[in-house]
Amino acid sequence: MPKGKFPFELQKSTIEVLNKVTHPSPVDISKDTIAADGDTIHENKVVILRHPKQQKIFKIAAIVEKYMRAFRDANDFTQINSPKLIAFPTEGGAELFEMEYFGRKAYLAQSPQFYKQMMVPVFERVYEIGKAYRAEKSNTSRHTTEILMLDMEMGFIDSFDDIIEMTENFVNYVIDKTREEAEKLLLDLGATKPLLMEKFPRISVEKLHELMKQETGEDYIGEKDLSPSEEKFICEYSAQHWGSDFVIVDGFPWSDAKFYHHQNRENSEIADRADLLFRGVEITTLTQREVHYDTLVAQIASQGLDPNHPGLKHYLDAFKYGMPAEGGFGLGVSRFVQKVI
Repeated sequence: MPKGKFPFELQKSTIEVLNKVTHPSPVDISKDTIAADGDTIHENKVVILRHPKQQKIFKIAAIVEKYMRAFRDANDFTQINSPKLIAFPTEGGAELFEMEYFGRKAYLAQSPQFYKQMMVPVFERVYEIGKAYRAEKSNTSRHTTEILMLDMEMGFIDSFDDIIEMTENFVNYVIDKTREEAEKLLLDLGATKPLLMEKFPRISVEKLHELMKQETGEDYIGEKDLSPSEEKFICEYSAQHWGSDFVIVDGFPWSDAKFYHHQNRENSEIADRADLLFRGVEITTLTQREVHYDTLVAQIASQGLDPNHPGLKHYLDAFKYGMPAEGGFGLGVSRFVQKVI
């Protein structure tokens, strides 16, 4: 048997050319690594994706998505498919694709937020894996205009902790099953197994700001959200001191909440919201939702929005006719896969 890179030999008297290649390849994909700059790689993805390493990434992504669905299906979640052309922006802000829709304004969905909430009284637990659109410049590793999202929503919860617990179980299941099935693919890519715990470490925004200043000197005290450097810091700190690559940050200020968020009943200064961080970045935001119609209308108005807007009619109708205590999250699938690899 021949030795070297290819430990086999061809023993065929003829070779049939099925389709003669008439153009030279813009990049060499016969090597273990691709020797090309970023622009060349992006401009020639149609060829780059044929490289074995690139194939493995997509295979792992498919396995991850398979187990995301398997967990949801096993826990009585019903899959839904929500519209991607919507009449009212779910998240608002500048990250919005606006378009004309037969003489009216419409938007590309930033998330299926309204629809998954509307379906809770129907199925109690729902999920969707689908595209979302954010008008963010895709010139960093943190942002992209077209996102594959896993969104879930569950009703009849007793507290926000039910959302946290479901998320912890979900992440542990997906990581374990993916590592089990894709072990060789992950080893070939040099991936290390994430540090997992049954219950992830938790720290409030306020405590994280203080810890960041104490450990690094960077002062974010008083800021309503986390800086990218804080996300990176607390993940590294958690892995080193708490033995977990996942960490939950809670205690976000109510003054920065979305109109559909639930105000913490014990501390009115904070929302029932948390971010799940993994290896340096936020991968999902978890929130309990406000489900009382009058309160929700008041919160919409308090943020300078019009609760009588036609695009909110059917969403608000769902709360007129009874909505159980509920909450959920939206998770960026590609970012999750990136950090698993």
